[in-house]
Amino acid sequence: MTTTFGRDTRGNRNRITSANDDSTTVTHQWGVVKNTVTPAYTIARTINSDGTVDTEVRRGLTTKFVYTAGRLDRVEPPLGDWTYTDHDDAGAWVQVRRGHPSAKRSSTALGVRAAPRTPWA
Repeated sequence: MTTTFGRDTRGNRNRITSANDDSTTVTHQWGVVKNTVTPAYTIARTINSDGTVDTEVRRGLTTKFVYTAGRLDRVEPPLGDWTYTDHDDAGAWVQVRRGHPSAKRSSTALGVRAAPRTPWA
């Protein structure tokens, strides 16, 4: 079985084709994935000029991502509770809350921005 990969003019991977000829295509903007199209679904994002995701549309539902000082502050899904992210100024911890429950975890990869994910993805 062979899987092939394509690249755009900037060298970004823009197409993955499986052995059964199913293709996934992606577009990029500001150095991050903007849109993803598979045979089963499409994910459409608007990207801010700093490379953060502003909105993401899946199945016709829009999620908004809000940043403060370049850090993810909250995720506003179209359904369900918002998710809030608090950051320690010293970089020792990150707290994520949805409603009343909360969890704390250590952060060792400061400055590395992970792609936001929604809980129903």
